[in-house]
Amino acid sequence: MIKSSLGNTVLIELKSETEDKHVLSDGTELWLDTEIDRMWHAKQNGIVKHIPPHPDKRVKDNITLQKGDKVFIHHLVIDKTIELEGEKYYQCDIDQIYAYERNGEITMLMDFIFVEPIQTKEEISESGIVTNIKQEETIDRGIVKYINQFTEDFKIGDKILFQKNSNYKMKINDEYFYRMRNSNALCVLP
Repeated sequence: MIKSSLGNTVLIELKSETEDKHVLSDGTELWLDTEIDRMWHAKQNGIVKHIPPHPDKRVKDNITLQKGDKVFIHHLVIDKTIELEGEKYYQCDIDQIYAYERNGEITMLMDFIFVEPIQTKEEISESGIVTNIKQEETIDRGIVKYINQFTEDFKIGDKILFQKNSNYKMKINDEYFYRMRNSNALCVLP
């Protein structure tokens, strides 16, 4: 029986290691073979089972996790398992936890934010011809959806430009967001 984890290790329970099901708009379920690109399909949320008494976070935010919190985590956590007395736990460093959900509310940890990707829009020429029909995510801008206590220069709903390659995509309760830090935001756009 574990009394508590130690150091910066949070032990987490995952319902599954990968996101292996995709539901189409008509309700049809597709099952994915996640062994081919396992990290791409890694589950990025779990339930806190054991917390260290005094974790040393990279950014001191004075926020305390609780047993039972749903946490949003780095995809590499699925490769760090511990089995003890028939229970399987996933070892997660406190700095690999970006946010938690408690009582239906998401709270960002440290200096992390979630940004909604912006989709390109159809371009229609003066004659009415659609010139681009493929929607793509822009890779350097988005709309701020969740902020942390240290966010000062932008707010929820702001459209921001962010640093190249800072857009780490995560699935948060059936929506996709980019996870990044406050410092990755370069400017607020009109």
